[in-house]
Amino acid sequence: MQAILHIGDMKCGSKSIQGWLAANESRLRGHGFHGGMATKHSFYDSGLACYALDDADLASEPRREHAIHATADVPGYRRSLEERLAAEVAALPPDARAMLFSHEMLLSLAAPEVDRLMGLLRRLFGGVRVVAYLRRQDRLFLSLWGQRLKTHDPGATFCDDLLAHRSYLQMLETWERAVGRENLSVRVFDRKAFAGGDLVADFRLVAGIPDDANYQVPAFRNESLDAASQNLLLELRDKVREQHERDRRRLVTRLRRKLRLGGRRPAGPLAFPAALSTFLWQHYTGSGVRPARGWAERIVAACDAENEEIRRRYCHDRAELFDRDFSEYPPEGNSPGEGSTNCDPEALRREPLAPPEPEHVAEAYRVVLGRPPTAAEVLAAREQAANIAHLYATLLSRSRAA
Repeated sequence: MQAILHIGDMKCGSKSIQGWLAANESRLRGHGFHGGMATKHSFYDSGLACYALDDADLASEPRREHAIHATADVPGYRRSLEERLAAEVAALPPDARAMLFSHEMLLSLAAPEVDRLMGLLRRLFGGVRVVAYLRRQDRLFLSLWGQRLKTHDPGATFCDDLLAHRSYLQMLETWERAVGRENLSVRVFDRKAFAGGDLVADFRLVAGIPDDANYQVPAFRNESLDAASQNLLLELRDKVREQHERDRRRLVTRLRRKLRLGGRRPAGPLAFPAALSTFLWQHYTGSGVRPARGWAERIVAACDAENEEIRRRYCHDRAELFDRDFSEYPPEGNSPGEGSTNCDPEALRREPLAPPEPEHVAEAYRVVLGRPPTAAEVLAAREQAANIAHLYATLLSRSRAA
């Protein structure tokens, strides 16, 4: 029996594959393909990443999802997962063909982390097959930037940092050394490249999962924010930075008074107000702000040599690894997040949506205007703002005019 690992990449439809596997769990068992609970968080297998990661890596999402808060927690978690996964494998029926695992962070594991994970899987399975999806780098970076923008300011160098430090070729070589090239399937994340034009059908083909007319097709998408909401957050980030600085100064002052400490306290991540971020995720998805075509062409040109080597080794049936179509970008513009456009309150007025809660009005005033609202302003905001996003955009417009 084999283990089949779908290892990502991020922003390459992993949630769609994971949602499909979860929705069709019982039917897949009938075809000999099984999932398990030992490695699951929600409907994806972040337990594998949690097991593999370096002991000192406590800040990553898999570690938080599995309640690993200290380095001392790691050995016990690993022993527990080993025991639980071994019990699940032992309980499978004799006709089981494979266990299916999926998590988008597995592709980017370092070599010692991949070796640690493979040590576990080789003890339990007769073979390991790996499926990876790659996305053209400009589209990947822009999508990761948009994902980050949902909650935090990505910063001015976000995409350049990815270009400098994120290598598909190195990631694939790490996995090839672990499982062999014959057990590593590399696919291009592009509808035109999918078997039948469908990501899940493409994954089924590569994984060897039989067709079945009764498979369910869940509607699950991890969409970007639309341009109106991205412009709102891009304009808001300076206000959030100012609010963070005010909070930092107050905290430092209190600490100095209480403990007589000196120096500066390191600034935390520049997070947007949680209520606003959550509201935008729920109601304002779509096609985000597009950078200039020249930016995308520069990113792809910097990756040309690596992409050609990947094509030669892993996708030799393709004339090029990725297409060269840049028509989705405007001829002029900026890099992602650079030179943001002022947000438009009317673009964020959507009816009918609930008026903002009083505490959210107070937070908006503190962030945008640097002061708490009066009782009359709270009442007026709840009557006049269509929703919390419209409120922030209106206050930004007022601040801009002032």
